[in-house]
Amino acid sequence: METEIRDLILKEQLIVPGDRILVAVSGGPDSICLLHLLYGLRKVLDFEIGIAHINHGLRGEESDGEEQFVKDLAKQLELPMFVHSEDVMATSQRLGLSFELSARKVRFDYFEKIMKQEKYNKTALGHHRNDQVETIIHRLMRGAGLNGLAGMRLIRDHKYIRPLLHTPRSSIINWLKEEKISYQLDSSNESPSYTRNSIRLHLIPQLERYNPDLIKTIGTMSQSLDWDRSYLEELATEIAKKEMQKEGDKVILSEAAFKQPRAISSRLIFIALEKLKGSRSDLTMGQVLDVLDLAEGQTGRRIDLKKVVAANHYGRVELSLKKNEGLIKEELTERTIDIAKLPLSVDFGRYQITFSNEPQESLGNRIDASRLGNKLILRRRRPQDRIQMIGMNGHKKVQRIFIDRKIHRELRDQLPIITDEKGDILYIHPGICAESFRITPKTDKILYITVMETDNYDK
Repeated sequence: METEIRDLILKEQLIVPGDRILVAVSGGPDSICLLHLLYGLRKVLDFEIGIAHINHGLRGEESDGEEQFVKDLAKQLELPMFVHSEDVMATSQRLGLSFELSARKVRFDYFEKIMKQEKYNKTALGHHRNDQVETIIHRLMRGAGLNGLAGMRLIRDHKYIRPLLHTPRSSIINWLKEEKISYQLDSSNESPSYTRNSIRLHLIPQLERYNPDLIKTIGTMSQSLDWDRSYLEELATEIAKKEMQKEGDKVILSEAAFKQPRAISSRLIFIALEKLKGSRSDLTMGQVLDVLDLAEGQTGRRIDLKKVVAANHYGRVELSLKKNEGLIKEELTERTIDIAKLPLSVDFGRYQITFSNEPQESLGNRIDASRLGNKLILRRRRPQDRIQMIGMNGHKKVQRIFIDRKIHRELRDQLPIITDEKGDILYIHPGICAESFRITPKTDKILYITVMETDNYDK
């Protein structure tokens, strides 16, 4: 395996002489394998490494044991180590994000901080081929385009590298066994409550009944799609030099930019966003389609893209950062859900919400459907909104709930609220259910509500 990884690093220039690499090490087999491989290659390829570990505070003594395991290993290898501890579950509630997205944000914020403080220019991540397949299947179910189906990149943003991305998990486990290298096992990886776990534990084994080489097949497919993705991005980058310009605090795409094939014009939108705010994140495929529709609409129309505003100015599309989150409201303010048409998934601002009569991955958002009428209303908060939460005697203002839960002010107007036809609130994201719709022993009909923040193309 050492030779394969070295050859990949050299071929793709993941690491060049003089690099300082921060290795993300959880203590699990993937990151431990990556650490030992890079440790063995560091002198041959002339680079330095350090270790970063995140304690998510989720599993108590088990999490602390993993942290100590990595600390002991860093000491044994005489490598610098940086540790960050955070209660990610509390962070998830505060930010109004899923646990998985909150954990990712905590990790990457910390990597950025350490790279800047300690002058590391890259971070190595332990994603392998099985992770790639899980990611692609997840994105496929969410309706991804070419960018999403091509999967994670070997190198992202010129600083996040994945040397094990073409290596199957089985090869990693076998190598560790042959080298007699110990590692830790995360018990939460066996919980089907998390989407990725459910895909790995349940969906992929079912698909492998039809294709036993599924991991290899989809891994090979992702590499092929990545060639197409790279070519289209190179082409779009060249066209952007002519059809995109920056004027003050705006980035402007010309009318001609939207006469290109949509495979190109959609990428021009991402390039413009990156030029405006330094990142392509926070933009979903649905929002890209909104911008394309905006370009074909009437002049003066504007739409909200979270932190960015897009406006049609006589066929050109102008993108600018919002100076005040409260100035511009998304055109989508209210949706009606027909219960007879379930299961149903709808996009609502930054969230994708699934309504179903069948159990979902998260069992927390369950409503007594026998108390509902024929319709549900999906909307944002209103000034006098109140709810009687499960276990409470009286009602509480939604504004006070958000304050008590320390939910960021700019997020409060974006969180979905679900009411019945009469306007009574039955659910508020994240995870607040009404007492009058709670599940009881007499409940014979359940509505399952799953709320997920929409992710971007390349995680």
